[in-house]
Amino acid sequence: MKQKLIAAALMAILAAACSPPKASQPTQVFFSLTKFVTSQTGLLTQNKTKKATKIVQLNELTDTLQNATIDWKQELQALASADINKPAFVSNYKTTRSTQNDLETTSYTALKPSLNTQKLTVVRQKDQVISVEIQTLIENPLYTSSKKITYLPLKTLKTEGTQSLFYGKKTQFSSQITIQ
Repeated sequence: MKQKLIAAALMAILAAACSPPKASQPTQVFFSLTKFVTSQTGLLTQNKTKKATKIVQLNELTDTLQNATIDWKQELQALASADINKPAFVSNYKTTRSTQNDLETTSYTALKPSLNTQKLTVVRQKDQVISVEIQTLIENPLYTSSKKITYLPLKTLKTEGTQSLFYGKKTQFSSQITIQ
């Protein structure tokens, strides 16, 4: 009987020791593009009465869409995919802050050229985001792509960049969505 009690106590101790640790809330070190994009997507999707003009350019070809129906989740995905607020990136970006008048600018600059998001700049007025600018660079032996994304919340989303394959010519592209 005593051995069964000791065995049961040991089993309980082992079970408690083997259970996974409780997940702690990760600390947010950088501006969270994912959270920002989620909130902006919600606001833009709710406000369907606003009209948008989308201008797309690929090399010399340009196409303009007036009163375009925009899939905001898809359009803002480029912002979300550049999010650097991940534990693995904590020591890979240099943070600089400056304040001019009532605008606070925070820039996160990559310390390694191998990181896709090379620079993220967020301008705020009080707690309101005024603009987000992202510069990305992907380089490998087969492919090079650089992109600059500028987002003025609920006003404009602009993407411009270049891409090239190792054997082809460089392609320039841009897209601008203006919300009226």
